[in-house]
Amino acid sequence: MKKHPVTLVNFIFNSRTNWLPIGSLSLISSLKKRNFSVDFRDFQLLPLTSVPEIDHLCSFFRDAADILAVSCYSHALPYLLKVLEKIKGESPEKKIILGGIGPNLVARPLMERFPWVDFIVRRNEYETLPLLAEAIANGKKDFSGIYNIAYREGDQVVFSRETPLVQNEQFSIIQALGDFNLAPYHVFPFLAATGCLFNCPFCCIPKYVPKYEKRNLEELKEEILLVRNRMNARRVFYLLDEGLVTDRDRLEDVLSFTGKPLFKDVVDFACDGRIEFMDEKMVRDMGRNNFSIILYGVESGSDAVIRKMNKRFTIEQAVKTVLYTRKYLEVTTASFIYGFPYESRDEFLDTLYYAIILAAQKIDIHFSLLCPLPGTALFQEYGNDLCFDESLISQLSMPLGTAEGKVIAPVLDIVKRYPDIFPTFYHYNSPDLPFKNTLADSYKPGIQSQHSYDYERKYEDFK
Repeated sequence: MKKHPVTLVNFIFNSRTNWLPIGSLSLISSLKKRNFSVDFRDFQLLPLTSVPEIDHLCSFFRDAADILAVSCYSHALPYLLKVLEKIKGESPEKKIILGGIGPNLVARPLMERFPWVDFIVRRNEYETLPLLAEAIANGKKDFSGIYNIAYREGDQVVFSRETPLVQNEQFSIIQALGDFNLAPYHVFPFLAATGCLFNCPFCCIPKYVPKYEKRNLEELKEEILLVRNRMNARRVFYLLDEGLVTDRDRLEDVLSFTGKPLFKDVVDFACDGRIEFMDEKMVRDMGRNNFSIILYGVESGSDAVIRKMNKRFTIEQAVKTVLYTRKYLEVTTASFIYGFPYESRDEFLDTLYYAIILAAQKIDIHFSLLCPLPGTALFQEYGNDLCFDESLISQLSMPLGTAEGKVIAPVLDIVKRYPDIFPTFYHYNSPDLPFKNTLADSYKPGIQSQHSYDYERKYEDFK
């Protein structure tokens, strides 16, 4: 049977650390099962120190197949759209398919205003993309029978029926691992669950994946062992499960596996922690079983702001938990965010204060301006009052900028024209924000984590 070519692109700007693209690996696996040959390109591996001009970005897509599928986060979306405009103009026969959380959160206005995008795969990507690619390769013109996509019928944008989320056991990277080069990657994320148990108002995961669902641990362990057996250097294995520490029995099962001798001194296991569910014995057990990295979303030094984020702890509890965690885990990270629309000057100062004192205790600190994300509760309430200032773009939307740290002109033009599509380049109307940002910038060199593990993706729209 003839194999059809597909070019699959992971379009993410390199920051400090290369993450194994497990979403792309699952798509490669599912495409191969449907007899497609996959030309995979991972933009994060390019050794860039600044974002190049559009013409240079286009060279990365040179000789792409006529079926071009691209995934990206929100921060890269305006760059990608300018690149694809040029590619479509030069090669109108190409069918451009977008996927990932960035395009999905703004699917309708994106399709309506950027006509060179032919399709958006909206969910169940590893099931839907092969079916769509097969229909395109076979010359079909009617896509109404393919669920979970946005497409065009003449001048109309059509959203096909959405199917329920597929059981996440169908997510698999195993078939793609065989000949995939793991050497360039430093953090290997493994999907232990989809969705999230919590409803943090600044996070878009509940909108994108509305149901929290644990993955079969035996399949997860199989993937981990396959990667472990191919390693030739120490790496981070990040278990992606927002509720991992909330289920003691499941966590004990995980620890009995991660504690095996074959991982000792070779793998640093990492996960997200939840202040309200932790205790010192749990953290000690994690440390004894090859966990050495954990990320806590403290977010604010103000109890009032913490309560508004639906978090059930106080800043005093957070400090206590973070400090005892540091006794057992090598890298303990506390994330703080400022610039909430309801955050007073004094509440910001409380946040900065706790970031400073924890940094003095050798806690890795991430201290970032809040990034507005479509699909979040905050955006729903305050998204009509966004403000734009090129000097107040969150670093989470600019992991790479030009040498001057600015957005390149063609991208800046569409960002300013379409705030509803690119809100991550804006900021909420937070009291005294210029004062907060100036003070934050003055302290960041002393408190911001310089660790090589890049957790910034956790707080843009990673997953």
